[in-house]
Amino acid sequence: MQAQTTSGRETFHAAQARHRAAARRWSLLAGAIVAALALTISLLFAPLAILAVGLLADLANLVTPTPNLLGEAFKAFEVLTDGKASATGITIGLAVAAIPGILLLGAGWLTLARASRGQHADVVGAALGWRTPRLGDLEEQQLRNLVDEMAIAAGLPPPRLMLLDDDSPNLAILGDGADAVIVATRGLLDRLPRAPTQALVGQAIAALGNGDGLLAARMLRLIEMCGLLMLLSQAPMSAKARALLAPLLPWRRGGDALDTLRHALGDPWNAGFPDDVGGKGTRLTWRDWLRLPLMGSLLIGILLVPVTLLFLLAPLLGLVWRRRRLLADATAVQFTRDPQALAEACAALAPLDTTLPLKAPWLVNLFVLDVMGPGATRVASPYPTLARRIERLNGMGAAVEPPPTTPPNVLLWVLLSPLLALLVFLVGVLLVLGTWLSLALSMLFLGLPVGVLHLLLRHLGGG
Repeated sequence: MQAQTTSGRETFHAAQARHRAAARRWSLLAGAIVAALALTISLLFAPLAILAVGLLADLANLVTPTPNLLGEAFKAFEVLTDGKASATGITIGLAVAAIPGILLLGAGWLTLARASRGQHADVVGAALGWRTPRLGDLEEQQLRNLVDEMAIAAGLPPPRLMLLDDDSPNLAILGDGADAVIVATRGLLDRLPRAPTQALVGQAIAALGNGDGLLAARMLRLIEMCGLLMLLSQAPMSAKARALLAPLLPWRRGGDALDTLRHALGDPWNAGFPDDVGGKGTRLTWRDWLRLPLMGSLLIGILLVPVTLLFLLAPLLGLVWRRRRLLADATAVQFTRDPQALAEACAALAPLDTTLPLKAPWLVNLFVLDVMGPGATRVASPYPTLARRIERLNGMGAAVEPPPTTPPNVLLWVLLSPLLALLVFLVGVLLVLGTWLSLALSMLFLGLPVGVLHLLLRHLGGG
């Protein structure tokens, strides 16, 4: 069988290969941006880490002779900034300077993993408010049997089925293998006939088989890491941020505090901008003056991470998820050999409202169907339109009329193109200026007091 014929037909194998390759390309680009952000933040943390280690060496020198690490660091900085250093020397210097920050980020990632190990599904369940299927409800038990049958047919361990009491038809997936979970809304059972429901369950099982449930869990961890960076960078100047981060300390863990922290990390837009940052006017207490040298880190949490997440990562991750969901459609066709059923299910969903009033917007990527609604920005949407999904399924053998769509306004896009280009340029400038400003503030507030303390300690220690 040919992958693509002159009539526009395409095999599910060819469709899978195409969507998988496109998703991989966008994933690599998103990964590069994450790596660049991590390296930038590591370099911004470098002055604080180097000065802290240097002062510890100065304190140790009071007891036993210790190398003058800060002195060597100041000499290396002069070499890097005098314009005479080679490109290789600058690269090596920056790489060495970034090591403490990279170790700090790694420690944060491991801390999050350890704090939520084996509990991701519980955290998501608490945020969504899901429940187990009722034993006395025939439809819910039939749905559980259907999920088990489809999983066995796909060669996968049957996932756990949970229910949401909401009238909107939708499905969500999370996890992998024996830990996988499928979440169905009650509206899926009440508002769709059995055939479309079976086709959508097959698509969700196909997504689990492709690893989308594991990818969704990793995306949650990435969002949590961004939330952690936003809170950590604001902690020196924000009592609210420090209170939210307290459960990361082993002796402060337990009770509802850890759940509050998880929700804060998962929704950094709300928890990442503490009310008390800049909310006390211009009057500073003596504690604020002591924390002033750490002000440079504040820009990481209120500028660098949010701007990168909103303008760069969100659109790229939306592209990744749209391709992954088209890939799941093609995989479902492979499992069922029936593209018509899934296309008819998409057509049945067209007049229905699949949106959900999520109290935790960070869970959007878990859902198979659009929970954001028509007012959401399509650039960052993780959902392909139903019309596009039906067109792709028609290319694999279905024969369903796609719902009518509004054609793009070419003139409007022509007019908006210069503004979009300007926006991209301004975002780039903002990130560069924010990086330099954060570094300059750190050096300004840290350089003088640390330099004086360093000289005093070295004098007391005999050099």
